[in-house]
Amino acid sequence: MTRAIDPSQEPKEASTGLKVTTTVVSAAIVAGLVAVMCIVPSGSGVDHAVKDSSWVSEQVSTRRIQQVCPAQMQLTDTESYGDAEFQASTGNLTSHVQYAAMGSIFHSQVQPLSNEGESADATVLDGQHTDTDSVVTASSDEQRTPTEFETRLLTAQDGTGAVGALASYATKGDVEGISGATCARAALTQSFLVPATTTGNTQQLVVMNPEDQATKVTVEIWGSKGQVASATNSTLAVGANSSTTLNLSAAASNEQALYVRVQSSNTAVSSVVRSVRMDGLTPKGSDFVMPLEKPATEVTMPWLGEHDEISIMAYSEQTTAIKMSWITNHGLKSMHEIEVEAHKPFVYSPDSMPKDAVGVVAYADTPFVMNALTGTVRSGKQTDFAMVNGHQAMKQSAVAVPHAFKATVAVANTSSDSQKVEFQGIDASGSVTDSKTVELDANSADTFNATDLGKDVVAIRTTGDASNIVWGIALENSEVEDAGLDGVTFLEASSLQVPQQTIAASRNQGIVH
Repeated sequence: MTRAIDPSQEPKEASTGLKVTTTVVSAAIVAGLVAVMCIVPSGSGVDHAVKDSSWVSEQVSTRRIQQVCPAQMQLTDTESYGDAEFQASTGNLTSHVQYAAMGSIFHSQVQPLSNEGESADATVLDGQHTDTDSVVTASSDEQRTPTEFETRLLTAQDGTGAVGALASYATKGDVEGISGATCARAALTQSFLVPATTTGNTQQLVVMNPEDQATKVTVEIWGSKGQVASATNSTLAVGANSSTTLNLSAAASNEQALYVRVQSSNTAVSSVVRSVRMDGLTPKGSDFVMPLEKPATEVTMPWLGEHDEISIMAYSEQTTAIKMSWITNHGLKSMHEIEVEAHKPFVYSPDSMPKDAVGVVAYADTPFVMNALTGTVRSGKQTDFAMVNGHQAMKQSAVAVPHAFKATVAVANTSSDSQKVEFQGIDASGSVTDSKTVELDANSADTFNATDLGKDVVAIRTTGDASNIVWGIALENSEVEDAGLDGVTFLEASSLQVPQQTIAASRNQGIVH
């Protein structure tokens, strides 16, 4: 996709890459650097080695954040056949998307994911700029196609990053309620824990390719008996600047949960899963399933809401015991310990949850991934649900807040010591609206309204060091509430830390001719 950026205007910091010295570096290292990433020196650049050493190292980081925001919630089958009252429909579905970039930002823009190249309109984010911190924003409505969200960086200083969020809602049709998704970073490999593929549940994988080169994507699936031989094509061809889908409910039917791995051969892709439930003609909720973080020995789901349905899904590469506890306003309350067999997704549904529970924390000796489906159960009536991924704490993080939604912030302290964390609200102009300091007891959690940070907040971020904090926002919509419908979704905060890597090279006179 052609970028609306003049290369001659690139910042010097972003164009120097690694500094080349008279040290001879092997061809393999150079080739690897070129193939893997565009890089800029971060911080002071060189990690100075002892002068008489043959080794030279430098800390480098990406200079480009590439994300894709999915289209609004859709149904797998909307063909017009049979009586109108029995046809699947998204009804009066509408959507809003919010984008924000902050920190050491050079340029940030969003445009439709399209193979039209230069004809695709790009919107440049705008806002406040200072020598140390820029905050730029943009928003849009009616997200009928995916959008590519690209941000160019000046440096890798703390507090630098980009966040985007989509929220759609309907009061009529088969997706009544609210669905939400964050803009996902493109990657060569992504994985998901997906809810049931039994009757009435539809799970549709959407793979989006923001690059100018086509790619082949392999989809691997694991179920209750281990790896599943897909009943449909497990290899997808994804064209340049386009997307494609795979019906996971058809590929692996009658499973209580799936672990899905998406691997791209040529380009980084961004994927989500559209999850829709129906009971006959009665909508039972919809939401987006987002990519999981890397496996860890501790994960936190900071919000499960005041609902009466909770299904916790877990997966590990090795058989392991996972101990789970509720996080409440006053510490941890033991929940349950589950035994997860290697390569077999496990589902656990607690009978009830404490009234003061805000979320769940889980521990194991072996790395694992986890998420939860939380919602309501009402026989014969419309319900909704939210998908919440397990996360690790981040030093600094932020979340975008789509307009037309009421946001509630849920924050969990994963430390055995009390913690203070400051949140800032940001408006559409990029200005800070207000701040709020939240004090949390050890291993406890709390919630507060986003309006505590001011009016018309479009993004929320933490300041300082919040390395023990996991948080996100739950969204509600007044039109859905006024229609007497359930509607909820949850958006996890994203890191404001630019990934960094140390590259080392040594002198090798043996290859000098």
